[in-house]
Amino acid sequence: MGFFSAIDGFVGDCKAGAQANKFARGVRVGDVWYSVETHAMPWGDVQFVQEHKFTRKCGLTGQAMCGHRTAAHVWLEHDLVKRRPAGIPTLEEYSETGSWHLPGLSEDVAGAHAEEIQAAFRRLRQMIGAR
Repeated sequence: MGFFSAIDGFVGDCKAGAQANKFARGVRVGDVWYSVETHAMPWGDVQFVQEHKFTRKCGLTGQAMCGHRTAAHVWLEHDLVKRRPAGIPTLEEYSETGSWHLPGLSEDVAGAHAEEIQAAFRRLRQMIGAR
């Protein structure tokens, strides 16, 4: 890595931070933004929608907060969209339905591995703390 590529990286980081702060100024408490996340499952990667609800303001900076993260932090970590992508469930919706239908997986294969798939979902729910 040369001198100029280090400068380019620094300038890119500054621009990203400036864009994140611009985003944070536009977010209000009560706004919901969405991102599409890919999760590794035993049968292959599956996409889920993650919902980011900004529920309060940070006492120090005044920025909207999503859990323990500021709006700028969320923007830097995720590719956010304002409208929820159609046809992609959230992880909670996917596991609550009890539906083990997986896109691209035939009914024969799903039926043959139903117990294995259900056990994987139970382990996944335990890992994320859902009951």
